[in-house]
Amino acid sequence: CVEIDDQALLSRALMGSLSIHALRGEWPQASAVAQQLLELGQSTENPAALLAAFSGLAEICAWQGQFCAALEHAGAAIELIKSMAPSMALSVGPSSATHAGLSPFAQVSAYSYAAFAAWMLGYPEQAKRHSEDSIKLAMQLKHPTTQLFALHYAAQVKLFLRLPDEVLVLSEAQIELGREQQSRQWLAGGHYFRGIARANAISGDEGIAEMREGLIALRNTTSTGLSMLSAIFADCLAQHGCMDEALATLAQARDFGERIGERLYEAEIHRLLGDLKLTQLGEHSHA
Repeated sequence: CVEIDDQALLSRALMGSLSIHALRGEWPQASAVAQQLLELGQSTENPAALLAAFSGLAEICAWQGQFCAALEHAGAAIELIKSMAPSMALSVGPSSATHAGLSPFAQVSAYSYAAFAAWMLGYPEQAKRHSEDSIKLAMQLKHPTTQLFALHYAAQVKLFLRLPDEVLVLSEAQIELGREQQSRQWLAGGHYFRGIARANAISGDEGIAEMREGLIALRNTTSTGLSMLSAIFADCLAQHGCMDEALATLAQARDFGERIGERLYEAEIHRLLGDLKLTQLGEHSHA
């Protein structure tokens, strides 16, 4: 990439490289590319490159557990979006990205990762607002892959907020659109979140089976977020009495997160491991 003379081509090449590294959960490599993209955007005053860099850095920092930095980068991306559309990005209509030259995905992911970071820093109302803004913007931009991304990450935030009915609505919308677009990754994610909503509200066994199916399919399509999703699955297993599988799944989540440097859910994984081991010890002591 660094040997390309054309700045526009270099910018697009870096954006593509950033996407690939992020999909694979290769955070050090993704961070290096995002920094290159940021420097290029600043030196050429290219708003598309700047937006991709800020959004990419928000994603990278969030998954590495650097939530203050993630919120800062996401905020910079959101401010850039607003400056490119003075009437506010969420009200300018579906052609805003085309006219401004901004990536639909980079726009929406800025709001999604702002929501993640806000939640992890203890600001649930901010998280809810950013998440809902991501859905509104994705629907206005009418970019199916970006809509699938927004639905998936909004379902995660609604799960954090303990709103299972909303998780169910979002997951079913993700499944429907995932089928239309023949997207294995996002269809799998939809089944995962519908499974947890069903496990908590309708049928534990059926919900767990759907979660398991979705998680297995996700492992075949992406590395991003797998430590967190595995840990949430383990928690659900434990709540339904499947202690051995829950502990094994949590250990896998911990090991996977450590291997690729994915730390967004690291503290919760260790808390869950401790709780389940204490529960297991209590059961043995009363046996």
